[in-house]
Amino acid sequence: MTIAGGEFGLIRRIRQRMNYTGGRVVLGIGDDAAILTPPGGKLLASIDMLVEGIHFKKELITPWQLGWKALAVNISDIAAMGGSPLYALVSIGLDDSADDTYVDGIYEGLMAIANQFDVKIVGGDTVRSPKALVIDVAILGEAEAPVTRSGARPGDLIAVTGCLGNSAAGLTLLLQDTGYRQVTGRGQDVSRGQDIPPGQNCDRRQEPGPKGDWKRMEEESSWASELVQAHLQPVPRVAEGISLAGTGAVSAMIDISDGLSSEVNHIAEESNVGAVVYARDIPVSRALLAAAGAVGEDPLNWALFGGEDYELVFTFPSAAIDAVKEALGRSGGRVYVVGEVLPAGEGVTLVERDGSVRDLLPGGYNHFA
Repeated sequence: MTIAGGEFGLIRRIRQRMNYTGGRVVLGIGDDAAILTPPGGKLLASIDMLVEGIHFKKELITPWQLGWKALAVNISDIAAMGGSPLYALVSIGLDDSADDTYVDGIYEGLMAIANQFDVKIVGGDTVRSPKALVIDVAILGEAEAPVTRSGARPGDLIAVTGCLGNSAAGLTLLLQDTGYRQVTGRGQDVSRGQDIPPGQNCDRRQEPGPKGDWKRMEEESSWASELVQAHLQPVPRVAEGISLAGTGAVSAMIDISDGLSSEVNHIAEESNVGAVVYARDIPVSRALLAAAGAVGEDPLNWALFGGEDYELVFTFPSAAIDAVKEALGRSGGRVYVVGEVLPAGEGVTLVERDGSVRDLLPGGYNHFA
């Protein structure tokens, strides 16, 4: 480990980079605690940890992208409740391989997304980690009327804000080692200029593209970049969450971190309801279909069980469909209705594309399974 000035030198550099003055931050990094002006609405608080070897592999993600993603997943939790993110505290455990360049890259990525969503990083901790790199982010936000997971009622529609499965497909591409492992420190090779607005470029046919040579198809099309970016540089749906909460019609909402199957089950459990999801209505991107054809994967598996999409899944009365569409339209999004809330006794099921019905069990990664 080579950190100029040791722990206190690192803290000084972090403080210089994140020296906020004025506004709601009365006192930021440098004292025993930050001094913050509390929000006018409800205070939201969340925390997420990324552990090397569990949540990421160093060879698959640059320091800049790791910093971006560490804060993105926390901002998404605030978005899931219809809130605005305000402050973050970042704790980092560095293993022996860390050096100034790597650590600076992480904080540059953190600052990039913090600036994009007007989040102030006001504290944290720096420690030595004996075996793996760890980043732990706590975030505070505000919302006038937070939307929880527990308000869904039978008869409500279940909808999502955009294409699902892209992140899982992007991870598959990275693990296939098709040339996207070595991207630049700021992610330019996976261009932010090609960002796709939420809910756009989705295809409900779910027919995989032609089977072919992965490397040749990658060279001939841009879909690989889109999928890798979805995994390494997710964009939280803050504006969409605020718009949906503002309708007053959304009864439950959650972000898709563990896969659609798990999130629908979370809503059903917390709301004491059942649910049905229609496979034919789940939106997937054309890039996902191309990838599915290239590797012989069913795109529906990525969309249902892949996770880390950070789109929003939400419920609302069918009579409010026009209001919900209008609200999402103002933030550049679209509504994709994928199912319906049922009475609790009917369980959580999936109607397959051929009309058969099966239980929709939670999928995705389970740390303690």
